[in-house]
Amino acid sequence: MLQSINWRLITLSIAIVLTGHYGFSQTEDKSVTDTSTSQIEVVELTNLSKETNRLNEKIKRANNYLSSLIELQKIDLTTIQLENKLVSLDSQATAKLVEDPSIRTLRELEELRLQIDKKVVKQEEKIQGIFSSLESHKMLLDEENEKWKRTIKTLVDPANKEVIEKTLAVNIENIEAVLEQISDSTTVAFEINNRIISSKSHLLEVETTLKKFEEDQLSGLFTRDQPAIWNVTKSPNDTLSLREQAAHSWGSIYTETIEFIGKNSNEAIFHLILFVLFLAFFYYVSINFSSWEAFQKDTMKATIQFISRPFWAATFVGILVSNWIYKGIPVTVKEFNTLLLLVPLIILLPQILSKKFHVTIFLLAITFFFDQLNTLIGNFELTRRWIVMIEGVIALVGFIHLYRNVSSNLKMYYKQQPLFTSFFPLAIIAILLLIAAIVGNIRGNTAFAFYVVRGVVSCSVAMFLFFALVSMGQGLLTLLFHGKIMQKSNIIFRYKESLTKYSLLILKGVLTLVWTKIVLIQFGLYSTLDEYQAIINDLSWKFGSVTFTLGHLWDAILVLIAAWFIGLSLKVLLEDEILPRFSMKRGLPVAIGVSTRYFVLTMGFFLAVASLGIDLNKLSFIAGALSVGIGFGLQNIVGNFISGLILLFERPIVAGDIIVMGELDGVVLEIGLRASKVKTWDGAEVIVPNGDLITKQVTNLTLTDKNRRREIILETEKDADPRDIIMAIHSAIILNQEVLSDPTPQVLFKGQFQNYYRFRILYWVTGNILVVGSEISLRINETLNDMNVRIAIPESRVNLSDSEVKPTTGK
Repeated sequence: MLQSINWRLITLSIAIVLTGHYGFSQTEDKSVTDTSTSQIEVVELTNLSKETNRLNEKIKRANNYLSSLIELQKIDLTTIQLENKLVSLDSQATAKLVEDPSIRTLRELEELRLQIDKKVVKQEEKIQGIFSSLESHKMLLDEENEKWKRTIKTLVDPANKEVIEKTLAVNIENIEAVLEQISDSTTVAFEINNRIISSKSHLLEVETTLKKFEEDQLSGLFTRDQPAIWNVTKSPNDTLSLREQAAHSWGSIYTETIEFIGKNSNEAIFHLILFVLFLAFFYYVSINFSSWEAFQKDTMKATIQFISRPFWAATFVGILVSNWIYKGIPVTVKEFNTLLLLVPLIILLPQILSKKFHVTIFLLAITFFFDQLNTLIGNFELTRRWIVMIEGVIALVGFIHLYRNVSSNLKMYYKQQPLFTSFFPLAIIAILLLIAAIVGNIRGNTAFAFYVVRGVVSCSVAMFLFFALVSMGQGLLTLLFHGKIMQKSNIIFRYKESLTKYSLLILKGVLTLVWTKIVLIQFGLYSTLDEYQAIINDLSWKFGSVTFTLGHLWDAILVLIAAWFIGLSLKVLLEDEILPRFSMKRGLPVAIGVSTRYFVLTMGFFLAVASLGIDLNKLSFIAGALSVGIGFGLQNIVGNFISGLILLFERPIVAGDIIVMGELDGVVLEIGLRASKVKTWDGAEVIVPNGDLITKQVTNLTLTDKNRRREIILETEKDADPRDIIMAIHSAIILNQEVLSDPTPQVLFKGQFQNYYRFRILYWVTGNILVVGSEISLRINETLNDMNVRIAIPESRVNLSDSEVKPTTGK
């Protein structure tokens, strides 16, 4: 019966929602109609001076903004420069793709296109902001203009008509002068915007050209573009000697690098200073790390190997951060940086990995050097072909060596180097790809060979770089969270192991995603997957007037995850770090922390709903109507929720309290909004609804403090004077440091019974009650033994009648 009533209430609530929704929509439409027909007011002549001052303020603000629009000239100049760069990029794309039709050339041009695209988007955002500001000022002044003109039309014959008319005319003239300036600025902004649109169109054409070239390159990977290698003696494009070609390429790289550093001299000086600081830091740590406690942990072994060579460690980090210091680095400079990064990697990585991996490291380093050399010889096709052949063979030997060493004892290596060994299955794929590339190069599939060898080598070097970063990051995180300075933080002191673990997990996850992106880019799959991702995100479902897309759903999930993480972080930060440093009442930091967490979760829920495209006004109607049905159908849950709020803000029970409720006796672990956790003395965790903690009788043994009174009833034989026994027991109790001196312990003589004395012992303790009680009982027993006072043993008397005694007979 109750369930049928609840369902009826919920059905009725849904009907109220639908009715209220349509009623609200009609009211809203009517209000909009009324607003559209409202008339503009006229100026009150009695406040003409005040209205004129108000108008002058608006005109002044508009003039100030217009005078600051020198930004338009900068945008115009930048747009012209971008147009020139686009023309240059278009011509470079045509020339370079003909001169060197390789994936590397394609990526270099794509990098230039992306740099220009970012600048064009930035200029577009600026011009849109100017449009918005100009339109805002124009709307305000148009309204004022209409208002003052209407005042002139409705003007009757006042006493000082000429003065008023002149004032009105001057104000209108000032408004129209500013409106004319706004119109001129808007015209200029429109011209710039048209150039930006033209630039975007030009960029789209360049992007289409590059994508078409990439598709042609990928589609031609499995076709024979050259004769078999034994039939070739010289390439028709080999017009220069190898030495001349390499010298020319090195010279252009050197020139481009010097020009880039010259244009970014401030960043170069900052980079140099940063390198010196890194060097000083690693040198200081290498001298003093042996005395630091954090460096005694096993997780610091890899970091110690880095730090023991401070110059190379500083060089490694200094080259690594260059991509974040400089903006718009040319592809050739990036590749040169990567080649330089290989030197510290060769020196540092063998110190971390097992000796059986050293051969693979050196062979891959050689292949990467050949790969960079291959980019320097331009159209020297036959020489490039032989270099790729040598590069593929060396890389194949390195991976076969890795496979033989690791596969023989995979479990042992996984325990020693779990991260590095987890990439072992990829070594098998690399071996198969390299064999196919070598065979293809021999047969004449040079495009396929170049594509595969370069991709495998680049991804392998990125993998070693990834492993080096994780190894160093693990040690630095351990040093950060276990250092003496950071131990002053309550959060780090309590959660240092968890923080180290999860921070390392996040670092591994981020670097794995970066490495995966590098693999996809190297093999030309990233743009394809990006297009498929866009198609999948656009998949939509329509429910009534609301349309959901898969992309919006992902956004909502990410918002909820972020809200959960931020709420939990703020809760821990407030409870354990910030609020305990202030003198607050017990339980108040917990209440503030929990309230903050649920506030963030609530805001995250509304943001997630908004990201799905649902109108929050409609959601409020649904929530209000359904609350009637939910209130009856889920009243126990709602009651527990309200009880949780009472517990949080009234704080009769807080986490850490010792409570007794019926047969339940234990420590409160957590107070949630619906239920609380209590850990019994047996170690079991009991989930208690918050309603029970409010409505039932609960004994809180630590409400005001954690002091507990303990009682012992002691019965002794009449071996000594009761006063002496009292003094001895009292002395035994106060020797225990856990016993409180205020209130003072008491030993009370209850009287003399048949053949024993009875004493009542009272004392107050804080802390571990059971352990202290056991220690005091042992000390009292030792004291009584020293006094030769025995514990009274209760007498048991058995009376037997004659009839119950039976004679026994034996054989």
